[in-house]
Amino acid sequence: MTCRERFGRIDVLHNNVGGSAPGDPVAMDEAVWDAQIALNLTSVFLTCKHVLPVMVEQGAGAIVNVSSLAGVRYFGRDNIAYTAAKAGLHKFTEQIAVKYAHHKTSGRTR
Repeated sequence: MTCRERFGRIDVLHNNVGGSAPGDPVAMDEAVWDAQIALNLTSVFLTCKHVLPVMVEQGAGAIVNVSSLAGVRYFGRDNIAYTAAKAGLHKFTEQIAVKYAHHKTSGRTR
């Protein structure tokens, strides 16, 4: 049973996921890079992909994507995939906020 089937709607999506693996572009294995991008960025893309149409249809909803300061500044640790994914998450969140703002779904209740 899906959330929508059980409750009839989806009001909030809270994406709070993350994990980092050490490595710079030379040392990091490509499989580790792929796993880090999947965990920290693709997972958010997929939940938004499936929840946004529901929220638009019902005329209400809010999405909260939790990221990290590592996405905007360097802290002296080599975790290139994590920081790249979190920087991507910042821009992803900005893009969907602008794209869906005209639906005025955030903060509206029925």
